[in-house]
Amino acid sequence: MFLARKRAFARAGLLGNPSDGYHGKTISMSVRNYWAEVVLYEWDSVDIVLSHDDRTRIMADEHRSRVTLKNLQVRATFLVDGFVAGTWKSERKRKAAVLLIEPFGAVAKKTRAALEQEGELLLEFLEEDATEREVRWAS
Repeated sequence: MFLARKRAFARAGLLGNPSDGYHGKTISMSVRNYWAEVVLYEWDSVDIVLSHDDRTRIMADEHRSRVTLKNLQVRATFLVDGFVAGTWKSERKRKAAVLLIEPFGAVAKKTRAALEQEGELLLEFLEEDATEREVRWAS
């Protein structure tokens, strides 16, 4: 079920003042023995989706069967205006990575562009060694 593990190393910087003799230059460096680690998992349950009394606050009842599978696994979802609006999955073939977005209904052009931009960032995070990345929409 593991998806990705990434480290972000600490950075320190000194900002110069234009009148300090260094003319406002910035000095920065990475600290390699101090980091924050992010682990992204595909999990077999999401408490708010599975157990909450009133799920309609985040997801319409008609979409629940497309999110919660028979074995109680929960598919990866995306939100639009605070509501589950569809699912996504990452696929990898050799050096090409594809993020497949499957909306539950029509998506406004502006929202679609924002989802594609976020999808590209997600693919970059999940599949950093891929030479080709593409965001596709399910038909």
